[in-house]
Amino acid sequence: MSEEFRRELLSLFLQKNKEFKDFKKLEHISRTMSWSGSRMPILEREKNYLMSLLPLFNSVELLEHKAYVEKQIEYIVESIENEKKKGLFRKQRLSEFNLTKESNE
Repeated sequence: MSEEFRRELLSLFLQKNKEFKDFKKLEHISRTMSWSGSRMPILEREKNYLMSLLPLFNSVELLEHKAYVEKQIEYIVESIENEKKKGLFRKQRLSEFNLTKESNE
């Protein structure tokens, strides 16, 4: 299902039901996925999608919803930072491995 379609469905849902407890039960980002290589593109896409939802919460009745989505965005930003650190660590380890390998030859 496209992100645009999911956003439209969420908008319709919020027009009919502003209950936070019901909103919280919805799956806003996919929890089951597989990938090869870096998770960065997936995390960036999730962050951008959630940020695109924020304009839907521009009313007092939806402040709790907005705070919830903003918290999810914060978690993703933290995950992005962790992935960057892992990538730098992997590059450093690979570089060290290559230097060690070259000196042994």
